[in-house]
Amino acid sequence: MVNFIKKIMEENGDLNKKCYVESFCGAANLLLNLPDNFIERYSFDLSEEVVNMWRELQINGSLIRKELISIDYTEENFLKYKDEKTAIGTIIKHRFSRGALGKNFAFSERLRNGLPGDVNAYRNWVYNILPLIIEKIKGVVWDVGSADTMLIKYGLMDRQNILLYDDPPYVPSTRSAPNVYDYEMDTYGLNTGKLTHEGLLNNILLRKSVSYLSGYSNPLYDDILKGYNKYERNIANHSSQSKIKARRCEVVWEIKPR
Repeated sequence: MVNFIKKIMEENGDLNKKCYVESFCGAANLLLNLPDNFIERYSFDLSEEVVNMWRELQINGSLIRKELISIDYTEENFLKYKDEKTAIGTIIKHRFSRGALGKNFAFSERLRNGLPGDVNAYRNWVYNILPLIIEKIKGVVWDVGSADTMLIKYGLMDRQNILLYDDPPYVPSTRSAPNVYDYEMDTYGLNTGKLTHEGLLNNILLRKSVSYLSGYSNPLYDDILKGYNKYERNIANHSSQSKIKARRCEVVWEIKPR
């Protein structure tokens, strides 16, 4: 899905902007795959644990990688580290678990490069991918908070010619896996003191620069975002824990200020 979103942004000429803002960053998959031309990059999340992981990696990435190399991919280590609120704990919780959900240890005896598949994937990530991530995140501003409050805090609501991307927890009624997110969002409600999907959409419409939004089609989004560009792609639902993954239609909305 990352390449799909990146291609849309590129074709629309939005990757030429000098500032990129990502709310609900989580694993920061899009940020990590965008070109390096952005002078400013901001990445926000409601999870203090997630943001602290990125900050720790930014400051002590080489030391963290060295320690991760020394930790074997075992269920014993998954149980040992998964509740630690450190970069090491957060990484192991997600890298060692099924669907990266941090709940159940993932292991398959099917071999890849002579190793069980999950072991091989983890070793490849630590040795080959993590160094690239550590280099890529230099200079990113990380902070804890919801999209609406963070954009105001950093003066981004009224800035023009910047690129914004929102990947919120998908609307609950559209999901096959109900308990995927640590931080949920209610669908409806304004001025409740907590950001809802309705509130997020209203915030996006007030921005002075283009925003991209990921989700599944639903009545709220389709109503409020009627008339804006809508891109669809049918992909496997990897959040499902079933052996056979159902296919879902993922949607990316392009919302330009009017």
